[in-house]
Amino acid sequence: MAMKVPLLDEQDFNFPLALSDLEGHDINQANNFCWYFHNSQFFEPACNNSAILGHHRDDPATNFVLHDRNIFDERLRSIPEGLQFVVSGEPQGEGQPWLYQRQNKVRSVQGQVETFVEGNWYNRGTQVLMAPSLLDVLRARLLTVSTRLQQVAELSQDMAHWSPAGGHSYLPPSYGAPKTAATASRMGSPTLAPAELDQSQDTASAPAADPAEPTTEFSDALFMQSLMLTNRYGDEYMDENPLKGEPGAFVFTNTKNAVDERNKAQEQLSSHALSSQSTAQKVDARPPSVPPSVAPTPKGAATPVSTEGHTRKASGTNAPKDKKRERRKSKGLTSPTTPPRA
Repeated sequence: MAMKVPLLDEQDFNFPLALSDLEGHDINQANNFCWYFHNSQFFEPACNNSAILGHHRDDPATNFVLHDRNIFDERLRSIPEGLQFVVSGEPQGEGQPWLYQRQNKVRSVQGQVETFVEGNWYNRGTQVLMAPSLLDVLRARLLTVSTRLQQVAELSQDMAHWSPAGGHSYLPPSYGAPKTAATASRMGSPTLAPAELDQSQDTASAPAADPAEPTTEFSDALFMQSLMLTNRYGDEYMDENPLKGEPGAFVFTNTKNAVDERNKAQEQLSSHALSSQSTAQKVDARPPSVPPSVAPTPKGAATPVSTEGHTRKASGTNAPKDKKRERRKSKGLTSPTTPPRA
């Protein structure tokens, strides 16, 4: 099986010994790059360059054409048709490459000559490389983009999860947010150690720190700023004094003094309501008193003396009467002021 020959844009030419036959042995001189390129596999022997070289190489009178690149290029342009290699770009500084171009001039049916560019070559030192075409560049970029998109699609399939409660997500259910340090508080500032609470008053003049900036060590400036904000706005709430107006012109509904007076009035009303409620509970706890009997005592009957006092029980039940007391009431009592009859 014959070995597959690589494409021209996958080959290179590097033969420094070919410079030994040229003037100055340097590829950057005026005509050396052209003749150095003629030794590469990219050069086409059946081209207009080879025809001009064979016509003037054996003629001493016109041999100077081969040593002047400008005159050589004018002779190439004078040929109406055929394949030619011309210099399309010269190095503008040290280390910059030469640009050599392959052109094919074709005469159309209308008699006009059209030039087609079939390839570009550049050098990197003594190494000559073929520049990729625009189509090859676009193909390579599109292949890279499609490959990356395919990798992203495959990766997203492994990361996608679905559950009836949470729906679609791109994080596994077992994923947990990184836990913060044990010494960190909710706002990102570290908790205070007992030994660090005793700070000198000189820390009050320290520059204010950004509260949103995460810290891993105790910050005196952040601690003092937190205390200052607590003392200044600790008794204020967002819903106590709502804003009114339009964006860019918001104002508070009431002043701070009005809010304080309203809060004090509400506290007084609540305390008065609590005191009245407690007084009512005490009054209800006292036992109900039975009013004294207003029924008149019948004449001729003595009022019985009770050892239990003048009040009766609220239940209204009468104690059983003694038989002797009933017998005494039936006989009646004689008044001590009435003289006995004879």
